Amino acid sequence: MNATGVTTLTTSFSTAGTNSITAQYSGDAIFKSSTSTPLSETIVPVGVSATVSPNPLTIKSGSSGTLTITLTPTGGYTGTVSFSCGTLPAHASCTFAPTSVAITASTTTATDTLTVNTTTAPVSAMLSAPQPFGRGSGVFSAVAFGLPGSLIALFGLKGRKQYPALRRLLMVTLFCLTTLWVGALSGCGGSSTNTATGSYTVPMTLSLSGGTSQTVNATIIVQ
Repeated sequence: MNATGVTTLTTSFSTAGTNSITAQYSGDAIFKSSTSTPLSETIVPVGVSATVSPNPLTIKSGSSGTLTITLTPTGGYTGTVSFSCGTLPAHASCTFAPTSVAITASTTTATDTLTVNTTTAPVSAMLSAPQPFGRGSGVFSAVAFGLPGSLIALFGLKGRKQYPALRRLLMVTLFCLTTLWVGALSGCGGSSTNTATGSYTVPMTLSLSGGTSQTVNATIIVQ
């Protein structure tokens, strides 16, 4: 205690939270004992506080939606915050723009945008087994008989100059029949897969410079 009756205390706390501090004088022969009213001291962790809007985010299956992440530095944090998505529902993907933000001493709040896409690219084309001869549509049978016949007729006219129009017609027919033949032997198909409807929790990891990280959850409703 100094000459004016003021005492100072310097201390620290190892964990975040609220602490109650009191000053107590045990008394002596002249002065009575005294205890001050409690002082509430709140210790905040060095990092960021994150909120998500809108939450929940509603998206139609097969489309995309965006939400905003608002960061508020706590405990005097300065540095870089990088973003990544945790486990996503099947056939969904996410992107952040930008992928990281910088927090400076003058930053009060910072924002980032998350886009959730609920569809995937078309699946690779699939080949189906050719149908046995005689089964299927009449196109297959027409090709099976028409292709050899067109080849025989075309070679039969080889060297005969008096039938140029007929040769051109046979060549066009041969091209068309060959195209149909290839289509008859293999069936090509593709499909796209969308995220199933439902409510999902999407965890987002915020990685802070210095090696610490924290997780913020967003609710996604796919309709």
